[in-house]
Amino acid sequence: MQSAMYNHKLFDKSTLLRMNNDAKYGYNWITNLQNVRENEKLKLYPTGAFGFMTGRIYIALPAKQVLTEEEYVLHNIIIRV
Repeated sequence: MQSAMYNHKLFDKSTLLRMNNDAKYGYNWITNLQNVRENEKLKLYPTGAFGFMTGRIYIALPAKQVLTEEEYVLHNIIIRV
């Protein structure tokens, strides 16, 4: 699926950790938070994975990272930007 109109909001790790453990958003719906540094800005990408209680699973990746086709496949990211 291609989407040139998809805009990413930037997050920091502490914000995503709060969102990932908040009843408003759900629990454990963001992956890869253990692999990112505290001070780097992150983007959320929707994956093709779903959780029974959480719905769509997202992956947090560094904002400066340019994704290759292999990374889109590896992480099962469904929107190409």
